[in-house]
Amino acid sequence: AWQWYWVNGHHVVGDHQAKALTALSRLMGKGDDSAVVVIYAPDTEAGKAAMTQFLREAGPTINSVLVDTQKTR
Repeated sequence: AWQWYWVNGHHVVGDHQAKALTALSRLMGKGDDSAVVVIYAPDTEAGKAAMTQFLREAGPTINSVLVDTQKTR
């Protein structure tokens, strides 16, 4: 499984980074919009290749949906 966080338009991979970015964003008055994104495939070379291909194709759409959702708040 690959996991990362989207915090107010920024992608980060660590829990501590996500928490720090969320806190900074709140202090700056930008809110705390965030999401965790997880994709999964079997732990094989084929699975890793599938996740890489999925992100190449779906990554821009995932990001667009997150940004669009943030705009509606």
